[in-house]
Amino acid sequence: IQSSYYKKIVYNEDADAYEVKRFNISSNVFGVGDNTANQISNTYTEVFYTPVAIRAGATATAQASIGQNDTAFLLSAAGAVVAKGSSANYVFGNGSNIGTTGTADLPFRALAVTGGDHNAFAITFQMTNNATGNAVQVAPEATGNLYGWGYNGNLAITMDSGVNVVEQPLLMSNTQFQLDGKDTTGIAAARNDILVVSGGASVALLNGEGQLVMAGANGHRQLGVGNNSVSNGV
Repeated sequence: IQSSYYKKIVYNEDADAYEVKRFNISSNVFGVGDNTANQISNTYTEVFYTPVAIRAGATATAQASIGQNDTAFLLSAAGAVVAKGSSANYVFGNGSNIGTTGTADLPFRALAVTGGDHNAFAITFQMTNNATGNAVQVAPEATGNLYGWGYNGNLAITMDSGVNVVEQPLLMSNTQFQLDGKDTTGIAAARNDILVVSGGASVALLNGEGQLVMAGANGHRQLGVGNNSVSNGV
C-alpha cells in the first residue's frame, strides 16, 4: 500500500483537542503471486509475477491481510472490510459462500482486519463530524470491539464447540480469552481492543489495558500458557 504521513487535530465529545498521527492512504494497493481464486484480480491469471493494482471498492485502502486460505482482506479508508478470492467457510462475513468478492456485514466501520485459517477478525471503530467539522467519537461502546467470522474448528472465534462455521461477524466475548485458574479481572467488559493479528489457526489480541490475549489452536504451545491442551490463553 502506498501512503504519505500527516498529522491531524481530533476532538472528543468534551471538546478536548489531541493530536492524531495518520497516514494519507492512496488507492495504490498491489498484489503479487497466486491468483487461482481471484484473490488478486478478477481477470483470471493463475500467477502474477509482478505487482498488480488492487482496489477495495470506490475508496482508498488502509490495510491488506491474507490468511491461510485463498482469500485477501482489504480494509477501505471508509472502514469496510472487502474480501477477494475463495468464499469457502463463509469467510466473506456476509452470510454467503458464493462469488469471489464480498463485503463483511459489520455493524460499524472497521479499524483493523486480519485473515486467519479460513476465518477473519476485525476491530470496529465509529467516528463522525460535529457541527464545526471536527471528528468526534459518537459510540464508545462500538469502538474497540472485536468481531470474528468464518471457520471455528479451532475455537478461535467462539468456545462453542458445536459451532464449526460463523457465517456473519460475531462480537467475540471476554470468555473467549479467559483461562481457568487465571486472574482475568483486568479484562473488562469494554476491552477497547486496539490490535488483532491471526497466526493461522490462532488469534492474538492487544487490548486497551495493554494485555496480550490469545485464542484458537495451541498444538505448538503458541498461546503461551505452557501446555498444549487449552484453546485460549493470556
